[in-house]
Amino acid sequence: MSSNATASDLLIVDSSTAMLWHTSTTALQDGGWITSWTVEGEDTTALYQQRFAAGGAPVGERVTVSAGHFEYIEGAKATTLSDGGWVLTWSASLDDQTSEIYQQRFSADGVAIGSAAQINTFTADEQYSPEVTALADGGWVVLWHSYGQPDGDGIDIAMQRFDASGHAVGTESRVNTTTAGAQYAPTITALPDGGWVVTYKHAGMSLDIYQQRFDSSGRASGGEINITAGSNGSFGEPSVTALSDGGWVVSWGLNANDETPDGIYFQRYDRHGEAVGEEVLANSASSGYITSSVCALPDGGWIVVWAGQDSDGVPGHFQQRFGADGQKVGTETSVLSQPGVSQMVRGSTTTLADGTWIVTWITHQANGSYQLQQRHFAPDIEGDGLSNVLTGSAWDETIIGHGGNDQLNGGAGADTLIGGAGNDLYIVDNSGDRVQELANQGVDKVHSSISFSLAALGSVENLTLTGSSAINGTGNALANTITGNNAANTLNGGAGNDVLKGGGGNDKLIGGTGNDTMAGGTGNDTYYVDSSRDVIQEASGQGSDKVISTVSYSIAKLGNVENISLSGSANISATGNALANTITGNSGNNKLSGGAGNDKISGGAGNDTLYGQSGNDKLSGGTGTDRFVFRNSEGKDRITDFDAIGSDHDILDLSAVSAITSYSDLKANHMHQVGSNVVIDITSGHSITLEHVSIKNLNAGDFLF
Repeated sequence: MSSNATASDLLIVDSSTAMLWHTSTTALQDGGWITSWTVEGEDTTALYQQRFAAGGAPVGERVTVSAGHFEYIEGAKATTLSDGGWVLTWSASLDDQTSEIYQQRFSADGVAIGSAAQINTFTADEQYSPEVTALADGGWVVLWHSYGQPDGDGIDIAMQRFDASGHAVGTESRVNTTTAGAQYAPTITALPDGGWVVTYKHAGMSLDIYQQRFDSSGRASGGEINITAGSNGSFGEPSVTALSDGGWVVSWGLNANDETPDGIYFQRYDRHGEAVGEEVLANSASSGYITSSVCALPDGGWIVVWAGQDSDGVPGHFQQRFGADGQKVGTETSVLSQPGVSQMVRGSTTTLADGTWIVTWITHQANGSYQLQQRHFAPDIEGDGLSNVLTGSAWDETIIGHGGNDQLNGGAGADTLIGGAGNDLYIVDNSGDRVQELANQGVDKVHSSISFSLAALGSVENLTLTGSSAINGTGNALANTITGNNAANTLNGGAGNDVLKGGGGNDKLIGGTGNDTMAGGTGNDTYYVDSSRDVIQEASGQGSDKVISTVSYSIAKLGNVENISLSGSANISATGNALANTITGNSGNNKLSGGAGNDKISGGAGNDTLYGQSGNDKLSGGTGTDRFVFRNSEGKDRITDFDAIGSDHDILDLSAVSAITSYSDLKANHMHQVGSNVVIDITSGHSITLEHVSIKNLNAGDFLF
């Protein structure tokens, strides 16, 4: 079992021989996201950002936020504002001696608002590693670690709040209370009550991770708390995320100095700031970790992501999902393991508006190049055992119905749909959609707007084509019901006693093996028959239809099917009806009967027997020794290719014609040359015309009486 999430294909955002560094990703209100990163050249560093739409398509090209005059840029972080825009912050150095904190605001359509502005007021030394979070009032808070603060003792965490208009609220302030040693690697998250929580590392007499909560007015709420006071070892940079219940989760990596297992840990807090249980080890299989990233999910749970190595020592990123109860959902999974990668740099994780998430990171390839990579994950959607309607998003997802008569609709992505027990309905709209159904789990149906086959789905019974495209549907070995849409469909039942319904359009209905029932509906439909027990249903006024059969077949009782053709090489027969039929034989020795109506009958290859029967029929024997059979009062018929010469000549069978008793009677009283044709007048209104035949080439051997 995985972390109950479906991964998309790997996305390469940027690739360069120059060093890519300091990447972050933040979700936008429109369902997309912004990814930022730096590219370090020999003399200067550039800061870029790339916007992505909901669904993952890049919006335009990457945008240069800052480049050219900075010697060094690091720590780019962004946050989404309530107006749909965002703020990007970073640290930059002009001379490698001091560095400042900058920010640039962007509108919802990605246009820079004003120019980038320095926000720190203490400038005597270096300011690094900015973090930013948006507040409920439309403003935001930026924090960073600052060297040489007047009231500090080394490195402190500085903070500046801004209102919704981008104006500074108050002055720059210090977050940490403890000033001895160094406080660095800050992270921040806004809380539902309008306040926020800051976490950071402390390096003094011990190495620990601290947190400080602030209320909506910006005042410290209680004192700073040492989260890791009970642990002994080296801690990675912390990450913090706010939960929907008003609490939050802090994660970090630990290389322990005692019996405590190395790994990625987290601690949950409730909305009052009280720890919920003990710290929890998140990972179970990977190793070599020290940094992590955590992001909240809409269901009240969260995802912890970290860089490490798999059991074979291959670098990669790994993740573990947790539910709202703090329990693991599935098992630890690899975001991506990449052989040939010498280093996986800590990236970021963000939850999108639709509840899915993006993991972003940078790899240092073995060949010395760098890549900025992303991968999207969509949490599995699961039913509750009742009859659920489960709908996915535009992403690749797994939807599980469990029990009940469920409807599973993956949306636009390449989805995996698992119905479980019950009579389930699967909605398919992507060639990458996969339907999974076990035996004895109900009578199930697929509704598909693309061509779809049940052949590999041995336990799904029915298929309906939707939309207006000319698409195809294929059955399996079960007794399927396959229904077309109003376009020209090809429906193939496969094995089993199937029911095929064409609907509108000029459809092809292929029953396959088994005794099938086929109804073409409106349009000029073609029926493929391979069993004499196949049933065709065609109503009046529904087009000009055709049967193609590999077995003897009659359309005598199908008053609305016009044409029939035999296929293959078997010696089989075809019978028409009262309509004007076109009847065509195969390469075998066929018996073709027109019935009533003015029919066109073609024998094709083989020694065929053709019965025009009533109506004015046009008969063509084709190759071979063919026999044309006539009875009394059967209209004015024409034979287009009567062969009167040679040992394999055709035969005109008049044995059932009472008006002609012998060859001498025929020659004396009924047969005469009319132009290039021979006409045999039998009775008033009943004649046979042999086209392109000379009467002198005929003899008694050409006739039966």
